[in-house]
Amino acid sequence: MLKSLIFVAVAAVAGTALAILSVRLHVPTGWIGGLALIVWAVRSRKKWARAQTQTGLEPSGPEQVLRLRTVGTALLLGHLLATLAHPELDLHVGQGNSLAIDSWTMVAALLIAGFLFRQGSTVRDERDDSITARGTKVGYLSLIGMLILLLSLLGFLPMHILVELNYFTLANILVAIILLSITFKYTIQLIGYAQDTEAALSMRLEND
Repeated sequence: MLKSLIFVAVAAVAGTALAILSVRLHVPTGWIGGLALIVWAVRSRKKWARAQTQTGLEPSGPEQVLRLRTVGTALLLGHLLATLAHPELDLHVGQGNSLAIDSWTMVAALLIAGFLFRQGSTVRDERDDSITARGTKVGYLSLIGMLILLLSLLGFLPMHILVELNYFTLANILVAIILLSITFKYTIQLIGYAQDTEAALSMRLEND
C-alpha cells in the first residue's frame, strides 16, 4: 500500500516540479515529462518481461496498463495544480508561457507509451474486475464530493473573489477535479493489486 502511494506521489511531484521550472525559467518542460514517461514505460516493460521468465511475479497485463495510466495521470495532475497556483498567468497557447503546450506534450507521450501496453488491456479476469469496481466506486464518490464542494464555494464565496474566476480558470479547475478523481480511482486499484500480490506471496511461502 505504501509503495503505491509513494508511486503516485512521486509522479505528481514530478509534474509539479516541471510546471514550476517552466514558470521560473520561461522554458518548455513538457518534453522532459513526456520523454521520462516513455523511457519509464520502455524500461518497465523490459523489467516485467524479465520477471516473467525468471520468477513469474510480473504484474498482470491490466496492472501494467494501470501503472502507466496512473503515472501519466498523476504527472498531469501535479502539473495542472502547480499551474493553477499561478492565477496571474494566461494559460492560453501563445500567451508568453508554455504551460498549455507542456500539458498536451505529456498527453501525447502518454498515448504513445500506451501502445507498449495495448495487448495487456484485453486480458482480464474476475480479480481485475473486482479491483476495478472498487477503484471506480472511490473515483465516482470523490468526483461527486469535489463537485459538491466546488458548487458550494461558488455559491458562498465573496463576490470580489468570484470576479477573479473567469470561465477558462473554472474549466481548468474542473479538469483538475476530474484528474484528481481518476488518480484516486487508480490509486485504489494499485493498492488492490498490491494486497492481492502480497496474499499470493504469503500463500506461496506457506506452501513451500
